[in-house]
Amino acid sequence: MEDGINIAPAPYSAPDAYYSPLAAKMSGIEILKGSSQFRFGPHTTGGAINYVTTPIDFGKRAFGSVSYGSYNDVSTHAYGNYGITGSFGAFAILGEAYWRDNDGFRDFNGPVDSKSYGSDDAGLHQFAPMVKMLWQLPSLPITFELKGNHVALDYNEGYAGLTTTDFNNDPYQRYVGSQLDSMNSNGYQYYAKMHVDFSANTQNTTTAYYNQFTRDWYKLDKVAGISMSKAVSKAYNGTADSVLKGELAGTLKYKSNNRAYYAYGLQNETNTKLNVYCAYIQLYMYIIRTVN
Repeated sequence: MEDGINIAPAPYSAPDAYYSPLAAKMSGIEILKGSSQFRFGPHTTGGAINYVTTPIDFGKRAFGSVSYGSYNDVSTHAYGNYGITGSFGAFAILGEAYWRDNDGFRDFNGPVDSKSYGSDDAGLHQFAPMVKMLWQLPSLPITFELKGNHVALDYNEGYAGLTTTDFNNDPYQRYVGSQLDSMNSNGYQYYAKMHVDFSANTQNTTTAYYNQFTRDWYKLDKVAGISMSKAVSKAYNGTADSVLKGELAGTLKYKSNNRAYYAYGLQNETNTKLNVYCAYIQLYMYIIRTVN
């Protein structure tokens, strides 16, 4: 989940949909075990994970960080929160952005076509902006919150492996025949929340949300009419591996695994304190539809 909302593209029908929230920009990660996990679905036997994004409040604060690592890995994270008060009540806006780029840990075994590929690295490029707005009414115990989040990823990798001999010689090389392999994905998350404090003991939060995730993994499928797994196997004695390495002219066939997922729903939560032992009743209503 992200901010208490189911974020997996298709958690019960396609758990291999290649998406998880970007942990590097989160303010916290909650691990829910035992009875606390039951309300999040039938497939949470081992527990549930909730990614908590940067919170918004009515104060003023800013944050920025830049890190550099191996393979020219550069990560930049920044956000700013600004709040004001007046006759309209209290209003705040939070803007956040995260960038990450690197060259990857593998190098091509020869030159690549710069016109079609653009560079000779096999790394990734990631960009994740987010905006939140918060408004507290001046005379009523009601607060509205809006969130818009986008996570874009270009990952220049595929399924192409190495022969045993080439792996033993250099496990970090990559064949030039796979230079067009790339996974492009875009995730969008939106929600609108209304929080009402009926009393010191009873609060209600109603959330309407919409999630969308699309991904296209464009990757090498066949070399000289031979499947990838066969071309790099020990038993194969043909010329497909030479085509894959760029040592011999031949045909490369790519395929596009293009998928889209949508989920939207209405979620209601009411918390009521019953006695001095701080027992709570939590009522949840979910109206969820997922489209693959």
